[in-house]
Amino acid sequence: MTANVGAWRGRPVELAARVPRSLVHCRWLGLDVAGWAQEGLVDFLTCGAFFRDDPALPLRSFREDLSTDTLPLYGSMDCILARPGIRNGKERRSHGMFRAAAAHLHSQGADGIYLFNFFFTSSEDQVEGMVGQMAARSLLFELGGADTLHGRNKCCAVPASLDEYGFRYERDLPRRLAPGQEVFLTAVAAEDSSRSRPQRVLLFLRTTGGTGVAVRLNGQDLCAECSLESVREFARDHSLAEGQQVRAWEAPVEALLVGDNRIAVSAGGGEVELLWADLLVLYGAPDQAGWY
Repeated sequence: MTANVGAWRGRPVELAARVPRSLVHCRWLGLDVAGWAQEGLVDFLTCGAFFRDDPALPLRSFREDLSTDTLPLYGSMDCILARPGIRNGKERRSHGMFRAAAAHLHSQGADGIYLFNFFFTSSEDQVEGMVGQMAARSLLFELGGADTLHGRNKCCAVPASLDEYGFRYERDLPRRLAPGQEVFLTAVAAEDSSRSRPQRVLLFLRTTGGTGVAVRLNGQDLCAECSLESVREFARDHSLAEGQQVRAWEAPVEALLVGDNRIAVSAGGGEVELLWADLLVLYGAPDQAGWY
């Protein structure tokens, strides 16, 4: 139908579909997305999470499962992230979170970025500490390509588990640790730091219970714990519930890897619940490299 209408109008009329982030989920819903691609029924696809986003969308594996390299595939980004331990289990994405997620999608071979619920009606200077709290018009000039994201401040969030349309996605968080137990989390930092060396790398953890945790980033012990002022400066202590705490560590810049960064967390005394984790990659002051 679209081909016939396009021929009548003298210009193409394209048909696209926005679908869940895995073909297993698509089939579970009764959507034969691979069949659509093989039969040429759509001109491009957008895949993504529903309402509460995934900061490390598995776009490359989605394309591999489609078994086609020719159909354009876009990655969807919502303004809301799934966040255990926060009211309603969701948090608005900061400017740095948008950049980190977009850089990941480009590294996964995305043909484009699809912005869902990207409301930029607020002022550009609506910030808390070092953090841009709301989607901003200026981000539209950054998110479209890896080059425009290069050397810009980023906040790489560890993905959290959630249900979408009754389908369960199991990710790294939340996790419970018994005393002495160690677990591993993954934060994706897509940018090649050899092109532009970050000035600082910070790790933030929100937890409940326990008397302490020890952390390592890609095998390196993180011993330089940051002050409460750093936690507040980067607004990581927002909406703290009773019994929750946020701790931060300075990581060696050379410990940061391109792609998957392995965060090892071990519990000291008492059971600990890990609620969320953020890896901040700092390239410069907000007026030079963007709000976090």
